[in-house]
Amino acid sequence: MIVLVNISFKKYGNNILLVKKSFNILVFIICVFNLSFLILLYSLNFIKEKRISFLDDKNKKEILVVSTQIKGKVLSLIDKTLVIPNAKLTLIHKDTNIVIDVLYTNSKGEFEYKLDRFLKEGGNFELKIEHPDYKTYTTDFKVLPFSIKELEIFLQPKKYGR
Repeated sequence: MIVLVNISFKKYGNNILLVKKSFNILVFIICVFNLSFLILLYSLNFIKEKRISFLDDKNKKEILVVSTQIKGKVLSLIDKTLVIPNAKLTLIHKDTNIVIDVLYTNSKGEFEYKLDRFLKEGGNFELKIEHPDYKTYTTDFKVLPFSIKELEIFLQPKKYGR
């Protein structure tokens, strides 16, 4: 929206200067508002957020999914209550064979990653989990857009068995 103004002023001494200054300030404010509005519209063009909701079976409540995520927990195979902090996770996009990111589990053995900037449609991924005390584990999975993929990964200690 562009505002064009054409007003003629009659000279009435000092009053005309006051009217011109007020008018200029008003036009400036309108221009700043229009510019702000255009910047907002431009930035909103890049936000392509799709809202999909589903019913969570555990909590029996509706969840609104606004991004594609993978999340989960890394545990010990021997003691399934033992979480593995600082496990290195390498996320690879299988369709392009590109390493997307390397992340680490937190102190509770949990990880979470948003895939939106890499995922326009469905995709196949590989997750490689490494820890100095455990054997390396690799898993493949498929992710659909605007979904949450939850993984529970169990690592075998290096000292245990072969």
